Amino acid sequence: MEEETIEGTCWSHHPLLNTHIVEIIFKQCDTRTLLSCRMVCQTWNSEALRIMARDEVTALVKGKNAIENFLECMKTSDSQPFSSFSMELSALALGEQFQSTYDLIFLLKDRMTQVKFDYEMPTSSINPSELEVSSSSDNQIDDLLDDDEINPRFSHSQIITLPVLSSLQFFSTNIFPPKSPNRLPRLFDLLKTPHLTSLSVQHLYATECTSTIVKFLKNVESPISSLRIPCTELPKVVEEISNSGQLINLKYLQQLDICDLFHGSFATNETIRCIQENCQNLRNLSIELGIRVTFDAVFKLLEILSHSLKNLKLIIQDKNLLSRNMQRVNFYFPHMPKLESLFLRYANPGLVYFIEELPQLASLELETPWTRKVRGQIFPGVDSKIYTQLQTLNLTEKLTDQDVRVIRRLFPNLKTLCSSFQSNLAFQEVCQSYGDLLEVLIVDRNSSVTDTGICGLSQEDLSKFSLEGLSDATESPSKSIAMLNRLKCLKLVQLGLSWKSLVLGVCHLHDLQTLSVQATTLKVEGVDLQKNDTVLQQLSKHLPHLRNLSIWIRRNSERLNPDEMQLLNARYPQWRIDITIQAVCSVM
Repeated sequence: MEEETIEGTCWSHHPLLNTHIVEIIFKQCDTRTLLSCRMVCQTWNSEALRIMARDEVTALVKGKNAIENFLECMKTSDSQPFSSFSMELSALALGEQFQSTYDLIFLLKDRMTQVKFDYEMPTSSINPSELEVSSSSDNQIDDLLDDDEINPRFSHSQIITLPVLSSLQFFSTNIFPPKSPNRLPRLFDLLKTPHLTSLSVQHLYATECTSTIVKFLKNVESPISSLRIPCTELPKVVEEISNSGQLINLKYLQQLDICDLFHGSFATNETIRCIQENCQNLRNLSIELGIRVTFDAVFKLLEILSHSLKNLKLIIQDKNLLSRNMQRVNFYFPHMPKLESLFLRYANPGLVYFIEELPQLASLELETPWTRKVRGQIFPGVDSKIYTQLQTLNLTEKLTDQDVRVIRRLFPNLKTLCSSFQSNLAFQEVCQSYGDLLEVLIVDRNSSVTDTGICGLSQEDLSKFSLEGLSDATESPSKSIAMLNRLKCLKLVQLGLSWKSLVLGVCHLHDLQTLSVQATTLKVEGVDLQKNDTVLQQLSKHLPHLRNLSIWIRRNSERLNPDEMQLLNARYPQWRIDITIQAVCSVM
């Protein structure tokens, strides 16, 4: 093996060419950095490829001509780390560029372990001005989607067997009704996946995909473990499988997600009976119930699954109780000794959940009013029932200081708290009661928590504080966020806080690794960051473990200009900076 030399200097024993040292360094790098490191030398290239392959880095194939460009790249290189792929298939990729799409999948068939197809089908809503331009491509695509004829394009296209593929996802990006809603694109009929363990089919608009789902289930040689399909498809799939006479056992299914996206279909009593009879060993279940579903049927389903279910996401339509003119309905969970995570969504305050039979519950998320669902109602006999296992609590209602004290008594070992607070006093109660918290997410649309609540200083003291007195503000104020000295992650969402909260409060959280704040909070008196980045300097100085800084923007006026972005990347390379534009933030 030839030694790498530069101007006569031997580098074969250089520490940065030692694979063990390089591995330790590369484990701390993100994918973008690893891709750049590949260009340094053969040693770094090999080690970067190995780490990306181990971490199953996903290759995103997206954009105009992305399929053809990625195909050429794959043809010319044998040393690619990708085994997981996400492909955006436009109507063009399924029409005129069908052959390139087919060739790319064929080329990667022995490498794919996970793949997601984001595809677009021709819609029934077409702009008249575009009819003349798009008529030829639409005709070609219609041929691919025609149920009655075998398209001649498939006469020379063989079935593609993907021998190592374990996870397959289909996601239709159509927001208008497709022209042919009775099936998925025929391209997918050419895929054979004998070792598939996870199948996901989602769409923004109702599409009949029973035949495609059944086809993949019939092709697998071992029982599938994860299934994510529209709830209306589950009974049809089971019925078609039964009618075909082929034995496809769903009793080994461990994860079932039948929460639809936007097109308004919900689980019925028939869906629940189908789960009861065919999927009795589920560990994870996500289900959205329709209006006509009875709570007795839900209770029976959970009772059957109680011996295995660990994670439950239960969504009930808001009109469920209103349609029955009921103001209150009690729902008692059966004894479920293995349930660890529970997500409940319901907007009507008439439904009350009782969860005293869930002894191992570690995560509770309620997208419901706290005061009607929890205080004195969700936990009958609150004085005797203490949930020592619960570590994550996620709420959508504002908490008072009294609520915080109740939570402290019921959930003494919380590590993650996500909620809104009615006042500074309520948040300060959290700081005094939960010194062991590792993650806090504060969602506040009305700025109920102010700089006073974060810093622990009065408004008068805050008004006197200036940058000139920054060096004097070294001690941790009492009743401030600094009391949460073990905090690893802090997300301040929708808060009208100023830079003083960061300098006088957050800077005392020396173990903080992730911080999410509004863009205006980083600026002193609204001055651009390239002119005054004192707040960033203080964060860098006092938070040595900070690695992720998420800056969220509500209005266009809050956007960072190019000079500010350049300053962030140049002066603070130790941070991974994420810019998020969102008009409305939510706890969930």
